[in-house]
Amino acid sequence: IQAQELLWKHQHPQQCKGKRFIVFNFDKAYWGLAANMNFLAVIFNYALQTDRIVITANPDHWNYAGNDCSAGWECYFRTLTNCTMQDAHEPYTVQFRDDLQYDFEGFVYQNNWNHSRVQHYANTDGPWKDFLLSEHHGWKKYIPPQFDHMSFKWWRSQLSRYAIRPKTWVLKYISSRRTQIQFDPKLVAIHVRHGDKSYDVVHQHSYFGGLSKYVERAHRLVQSAPTKSKVIATRFFLSTDDDEVVSEATKLQGEGLIDVIVDNQEKRYNGTHIYSPWGISQTRWPGFPGNDPRVNTTLYALETIKSIWLMQESKLFIGTVTSCFSRLIHQLRLAAGHWDAGPLWTLDHDPRSAMHGWHPDWIMDP
Repeated sequence: IQAQELLWKHQHPQQCKGKRFIVFNFDKAYWGLAANMNFLAVIFNYALQTDRIVITANPDHWNYAGNDCSAGWECYFRTLTNCTMQDAHEPYTVQFRDDLQYDFEGFVYQNNWNHSRVQHYANTDGPWKDFLLSEHHGWKKYIPPQFDHMSFKWWRSQLSRYAIRPKTWVLKYISSRRTQIQFDPKLVAIHVRHGDKSYDVVHQHSYFGGLSKYVERAHRLVQSAPTKSKVIATRFFLSTDDDEVVSEATKLQGEGLIDVIVDNQEKRYNGTHIYSPWGISQTRWPGFPGNDPRVNTTLYALETIKSIWLMQESKLFIGTVTSCFSRLIHQLRLAAGHWDAGPLWTLDHDPRSAMHGWHPDWIMDP
């Protein structure tokens, strides 16, 4: 509660006039929805250290909103601050690069970017990302002094919890799907990452060829869980972009080996990464759903948010630490007070960790 109050107070000043801002733009973002959310959490840490207020750009094009909404983050989530784009408006300059700006007469001048009242973060690779994730600056591993006795993982979970507050109409959609599929949180939620970003999956060694290893891990997880987190070891909620995994789960359920809840209304787009290799995903699909006119992008985003929300409510969770999606769920679960489970919740490890093993306070970019 204290962490959420600190973030709320920082983001809701009595006066917005004269404040310093960082404007988060989703336009041209080509990562997945969960990766976008993880970058937003890093931005919050930077803003706290530099006394800036985070504003999500509006209007803004987000590929997860398609052409249905031009409010970016606020298409689905509550506003992060009482300050507005108007408060951050600078009528006499136009930023087109981090270190250069146009003045009101159209001339280029050098900009002392670190001291600018308003900074704009474009959610793409490049100098901004390198700057934020630099170990030298330490932006991503900052913890406010009053919480320095807590772990970074705990603090990161609080940042995610503050940012990810779905709007009422989104919560109503989640509630309707929860009722329809008869979701019960007293189970093991499983996220199987196959097709989505499957090029990365291969190179991060987080492809496990089916559901069996997840089911095996679920038994271990249940046996190790504290009493308050105990569930039936064979009861699951399954989230995946792979229809073949759903078919496997249905087969195992028919054989009486598991009891699984799957949202069969959800469309699955296996192989959304343009470099999706054959043998892992049999579908090549150029880009994310927001860039494809064949996809109902709003529904796709709602289904994604629904899965995140239901899995963070579940008693236990299994995923892969190399997945932004899984890490986001793990963080939200910690913020909600669920059992951490240590390395038991993930089938793989962060390949960028120095020891290639488990660290109790891991963090992976973003």
